[in-house]
Amino acid sequence: MVKLEIPKPWITQCRKFAEASVDSSQSTWRVNREKAITDIFTGKMGEVGAFIHLCELGQLPTPPDFTVYTARNKSFDADLFMGNYRVHCKTQSAESMEKYGVSWILQYGKRCDPLFKRRDSDDLFMGMALDGNEVTIFLRTLVNDLFECEAIGMPAIKWLEATKRAVYYDKIKEAPTKIKWAPIK
Repeated sequence: MVKLEIPKPWITQCRKFAEASVDSSQSTWRVNREKAITDIFTGKMGEVGAFIHLCELGQLPTPPDFTVYTARNKSFDADLFMGNYRVHCKTQSAESMEKYGVSWILQYGKRCDPLFKRRDSDDLFMGMALDGNEVTIFLRTLVNDLFECEAIGMPAIKWLEATKRAVYYDKIKEAPTKIKWAPIK
């Protein structure tokens, strides 16, 4: 596990991005604007944490993308790119972690995450949690290993089963370190 305190300028940028994303997509977030902002902020903070972590390892990933896209132009592609690697970042809030255990949600069904259709040895998954301004990285693994360890299953929330799948840390935490912390070429 790796813990990182996110510097204030990044936090500010993540907050502004989350608010702008919700404001640009009027119909999508009408029900609970604050939850939407929190969810987007959490995800972007995870991307920043992954970026900082990879830089600390001497890698040169692309920085997080702070462009606000319309719903139509939103992509489920990787969040960061590093050499041949496509880095898929997933972040869970501390509240969600307490409620559901350490897990991360993937799109499934009609708007399916591409990882269910095509993946190779260059797809890297980073599973994180956000608590305040601290990102905890639980996992840096090859996506293929997630599937081989059968770490992907139905979400804990019943009504999400048609559109989501979850990566469960409990199913992979006993795996060898080289699987949980994939070496980076």
